[in-house]
Amino acid sequence: MDPEVLKKYGLDGLPYEEYMMEIAKYAAFYRDEHGGTPLMLACESEHGERVPFLIRAGADVNATTDKGETALIFAAMFGDAERTRMLLDAGALVNIQSMETELTPLMAAAIGGDAERVRLLLEAGADVHCATSDGKTILMFAASEGDAERVRLLLEAGADVHCATSDGKTALMFAASEGDAERVRLLLEAGANVHDATQATLIGLQAIHYAASDGTVEQMRILIEAGADINYRTNYGFTPLMVAVVNHGTGRLRQVIELGADVNAQAEDGRTALMIAAYAGHVQQMRILIEAGADVNAREKHGKTALIISASGDGTGSIHLLVESGADVHVKAEKDMTALLCAAKEGHAGQTRVLLEAGADVNGRNIHGNTALMIAAGLGHLDKVKVLVKHGADTSLTCNHGTALDVALQQGQDHVVEFLRESQKST
Repeated sequence: MDPEVLKKYGLDGLPYEEYMMEIAKYAAFYRDEHGGTPLMLACESEHGERVPFLIRAGADVNATTDKGETALIFAAMFGDAERTRMLLDAGALVNIQSMETELTPLMAAAIGGDAERVRLLLEAGADVHCATSDGKTILMFAASEGDAERVRLLLEAGADVHCATSDGKTALMFAASEGDAERVRLLLEAGANVHDATQATLIGLQAIHYAASDGTVEQMRILIEAGADINYRTNYGFTPLMVAVVNHGTGRLRQVIELGADVNAQAEDGRTALMIAAYAGHVQQMRILIEAGADVNAREKHGKTALIISASGDGTGSIHLLVESGADVHVKAEKDMTALLCAAKEGHAGQTRVLLEAGADVNGRNIHGNTALMIAAGLGHLDKVKVLVKHGADTSLTCNHGTALDVALQQGQDHVVEFLRESQKST
């Protein structure tokens, strides 16, 4: 502090403790615009040495911010065991719950604290069963954001491993996705059920799905040893392997397959892990799945194969891989849509070229009689039109709207019209 300020208030030359005490007297009852106090700041900052002076100066240990947070909540999450102990000795309320964050001091310690702070709060009477409005318990916070020792202390204090949030997520699921193997093991030893499944918007997900998505291979092994099914299907038929495809790269995928995942399992809509990877354009994932035995010609409920799905995407790599792996370029999905017809509509010229070189029928039609050339012409995809014509597309074929040239004229695709007219002159 500025020496002149100290001199002004008669604080210069005082011994350290007297100096701190005098400062505390001035600061103890200050509140900022959000209800914060110097005591709260001291509890969450590196200035923990100020806490005892502020308490002795009469600071209110149970003062709350606008959000309902107290000094004890700050000390439990950001401070240390000593600050937590001092506040408890001074009468801090151990079960107060923030109005906005819904955190109690014990929740705060489970999230950002350590085992010693959790132990102190439990000894002071903290309610181990307290939960947020959506049902997230202290044990769930420790399972996801704490450590094994905090989980162990809470379990010994009677925390219920069977509690679930409003959407059915349990502490075991939190540990499987955000925790570690030791937390998973502790919860299982305490009776957690590997077969519990989520509800609401997360219908049917089990701990094994969360481990496949965000956990480790060790967590998955522990769950499987406890009875979890690596091929368990959610209410929509999603398996842990499918979840791994959606959320991860190649490493996790190999691990799930090595643990016995069925690469040809189908969701309720018929999609396989390969189709999900194809939709996202993850060529390396597709390669791993194919090497593991994925059926490249499996069909979902609308008749689409991984090749047809890939043809509606952005890359050519996935189409190259599928064709090389035996994908049938002639398969028709709903409305007689082939991979080539899908590429003409939604893909790009490179995909169109690869499919044609693989033997796709350049003049094949969908249920409406449209050829790939008609579709590309109507949408103004000149690059695809050029590829199709180069590979022998018949410009004289007609549908209900006439030839490809007629379709281009009707849709005002002038650049396509000009090209098709020039092409017809040269034939």
